[in-house]
Amino acid sequence: MTVEGDDKQMNLLKEMKWKAIFYAVLYTIIGLILVIFPETTARTLAYAIAVSAIAVGALTAISYLFREVSRNYYRNDFVSGITAVIVGILILSKTDFVISIIPFILGVLVIFSGIMKLQHFIDVRRMGSGSGAGFFILALINIALGVLLVINPFGAVTLLFRMLGIGMIFSGVTDVIATLYMSGKISALVQEQEALTTEAKEL
Repeated sequence: MTVEGDDKQMNLLKEMKWKAIFYAVLYTIIGLILVIFPETTARTLAYAIAVSAIAVGALTAISYLFREVSRNYYRNDFVSGITAVIVGILILSKTDFVISIIPFILGVLVIFSGIMKLQHFIDVRRMGSGSGAGFFILALINIALGVLLVINPFGAVTLLFRMLGIGMIFSGVTDVIATLYMSGKISALVQEQEALTTEAKEL
């Protein structure tokens, strides 16, 4: 692999890391709002989700257009960005429907966060970087929380929103930890491969 190729790979890893951290922080902020202000109307939350989707989608699509062409191969950032903008607009135009499925949507997001941690567990095992037991436990907790939120056995709306908040905060905080951990492991693996390649060329 050339020096230029190595730089592009490392830049791609950094970009993916910061994008994952951004979404994790967004999860945490939404969760904090739900825990601190559980009486906040579902309509306000729907508007917040819509605006966030439009903002993130626009930023993703624009960054795709200004990114170096060689770094866009096999990337769907423009499609995902435009899709997010469209989803945000649809939420604003169909707010009442969205309000009725907010608990389900957030529950699915929490489940998705758990599945991502399950993938990290598999990746850690495949890289031979330990048992990955921590990721496995976090994944199970995450998925269990998400399923609980989707089923929605809570009678009081205030309790439901507090539980949604707890689920989002747990997902966000553990996502940040998982992302930083995996980023360090992958960077170390890439550097090790680079060292082996350089050594092989010298021989």
